[in-house]
Amino acid sequence: MKKEKAELIELRLNRAEESFEMIKLCVEEKFWNSAATHLYYTCFYLIQALFAEKELGVKTHRGLKLIFAQHFINTQQIDPHWGKLLSKLFALRQMSDYGDISTLMVSDILPLFEEVTEFKNIVYQWLQTNN
Repeated sequence: MKKEKAELIELRLNRAEESFEMIKLCVEEKFWNSAATHLYYTCFYLIQALFAEKELGVKTHRGLKLIFAQHFINTQQIDPHWGKLLSKLFALRQMSDYGDISTLMVSDILPLFEEVTEFKNIVYQWLQTNN
């Protein structure tokens, strides 16, 4: 693997880890909207790491969802469940970041945290297997 590609993957994984750790802090402090945002961004950066491995680029959140589906879901490298999770997290992030009223609670966040944890493990395993 080229040094530049490896560094980009590492950078994106580090950003995912930082966002993942922020989820834990937000849960401790009961900042449910911020937790929702970090759930999405953890997956966003994990997917960006996958894209770096395949030398794919994207400029928008919509593009990220489309390219992820095209190169990973449709090719059966990653289960379609994770594409659905990404869509769910994006909608939740939109609501939490831009909505006037939030009804998010711990019961909304904790199950998603468990799913994001599982997705993170899948991405790390994919990267380890495919580099």
